[in-house]
Amino acid sequence: MPAKRTNPEVQCEFFKWILFKRKGVYFADGRSNRIKLGRYTLGNLDMEAARRALFHLDLKMAVSKGMADPDRLRRNPTEGLTLDSGFEIFMSFGKRPKALGGTTESTKSNQKSHWGFFKRYAQTTGIQFWHQVNKLNLANFATWRSTPETCPLTVFFSVGLVKQVLDFLIREKKVPASCKFDLNLKKPKSNPVHCYTQEEYRAILERCHKDKGLSQLKLIATVLAHTGMRISELFKLKWSDIDFNNDVIHIEDEHGISHKVADSRSTKSKKSREVPIHSEVRLALESIKGPKTGRVFKGRNGGRICYKSLKAKFVDRVIQPLAARFPGRPGKPSFADGRFHTFRHFFCSRCAQEGVPEVVVQGWLGHSSSAITRLYYHQNRQVSVDWMSRVNLAGSGEGSTPSCTGGSLVGGRTLKGRKNQAPSRGKAG
Repeated sequence: MPAKRTNPEVQCEFFKWILFKRKGVYFADGRSNRIKLGRYTLGNLDMEAARRALFHLDLKMAVSKGMADPDRLRRNPTEGLTLDSGFEIFMSFGKRPKALGGTTESTKSNQKSHWGFFKRYAQTTGIQFWHQVNKLNLANFATWRSTPETCPLTVFFSVGLVKQVLDFLIREKKVPASCKFDLNLKKPKSNPVHCYTQEEYRAILERCHKDKGLSQLKLIATVLAHTGMRISELFKLKWSDIDFNNDVIHIEDEHGISHKVADSRSTKSKKSREVPIHSEVRLALESIKGPKTGRVFKGRNGGRICYKSLKAKFVDRVIQPLAARFPGRPGKPSFADGRFHTFRHFFCSRCAQEGVPEVVVQGWLGHSSSAITRLYYHQNRQVSVDWMSRVNLAGSGEGSTPSCTGGSLVGGRTLKGRKNQAPSRGKAG
């Protein structure tokens, strides 16, 4: 049985090397690579200095094998913009005013999270400067980042952030233009999600109605299911946004306004929009007690609602108790996976089944394209069965009339090709 390896293995930009000491001096062994590289002295007694020399050796060998640009050897590999300094410049640029395209706090938080993973990867591979970042080690980073627990979309955003920062630094002339490269990143498809059925939605309302401690959750579920609003938009909704006279709810985006507004709000699309008030929404809003000022939905003592607490309450006291009543297929999203955002999928799907034109639903949801709206449409099984019963393939007699009168929409028309009539007011939900 071979002896257990004790010398550290270092993955550099191009090759793997085994570091070992001989009489106190560090050496590098590259014979474990597909291309046999031999053994070389690094001429250093200090570990960190040896690692820096190893990176230079790695680049030198890559140039000799035609794998790297020789111009990179003419630059001192220990000089250049460090990873931390470059990322700080990038983040500082993101702090500019919103009117000039500054990023939101949530975006900054996500960027820092993704950056933390690249930093960990860079420390294991000897990458210290931005001119060391290239197509090969970004591909290796994607492989390193991909684990069974990591969503492919997360890997996509992590790699994309590093490429975004590098391109920014090149535009700002902080990094040489010779470091620019093309990277073909294909965005993975989103994970499948569950969409509430009408029976499940009614069960949620019934559950909230029976428990007096869930009265606010019932109101929130009703408004979300009949407007398609995001939960963050609902929390920011103010009584001044509700126009009962004209039957519309104004979902405001105050991004980039010319005058300063305290507690300014923004939407994901950075655009304001209007959603008609459904009759069920009107009843829900009118049932809210207290002064009709400030935010519509408030937490304890009139403060803000804590999203994490409300989500935990919704899952523990509504979703989990009803999960056994609505079992799903193994390995597929089911009712047990339902959350507040699932109401947005429910709203979009019900609108399509009721014959609301796609472009109208797109406006209500605030999507920039119909392609995004289609991601929220889930074909109801009973609607699908009813439409199949109408298909007359044998040519004998007429097919039965489906129970659904609206049908699924294709380009604003029903499946039979007839244009849809405009829905009556208050029947959109």
